[in-house]
Amino acid sequence: MKKLLLHVCCAPCLIVPFSEFSKEFDITLFFYNPNIHPIREYKERLNTLKEYTKSLKVPLIIGKYDYKTFFFNVSYPYQFKERCTFCYQIRMNETGRMAAKMDFQFFSTTLLYSPYQEHEKLVRIAELVAKEYDLTFVYKDFRNRYREGVEMSKELGMYRQKYCGCIFSEFERYGGKHVR
Repeated sequence: MKKLLLHVCCAPCLIVPFSEFSKEFDITLFFYNPNIHPIREYKERLNTLKEYTKSLKVPLIIGKYDYKTFFFNVSYPYQFKERCTFCYQIRMNETGRMAAKMDFQFFSTTLLYSPYQEHEKLVRIAELVAKEYDLTFVYKDFRNRYREGVEMSKELGMYRQKYCGCIFSEFERYGGKHVR
């Protein structure tokens, strides 16, 4: 079976993509999310993923929590407006780098599941990373199954986060102001 390195943002977003990708791939999960803040949120998402991964019986690789690189790069005024682009770039690049290093031919991301992501931008970035590392980015649009995944994650009693991950999305969620 073909091997796929699947970037995972969180356990709830893994449910639907895993059910589809596992039909044709031998999957290894890769948790690399230096954007998640604060550290308590990062640990909660990671612990929920670790617990869920046990039931799936698949390997999980945990990338470095390089929050300083994320914050350093999005703190410049000219970068701030493109922080989501940078966030996709850093995560897809590290996933591509890891896939190439570990001799995977294919990679993808659970970010394709969320209707809240900038889908087209994410896909363009992932395809550029695929070319750079001589890999194949596996594209599937899971957004039409978002509600299904939400219900399944609730049934499983998973921790469900209330914002994308970065401090700016947390502020937008709880502060009520758009900071772009």
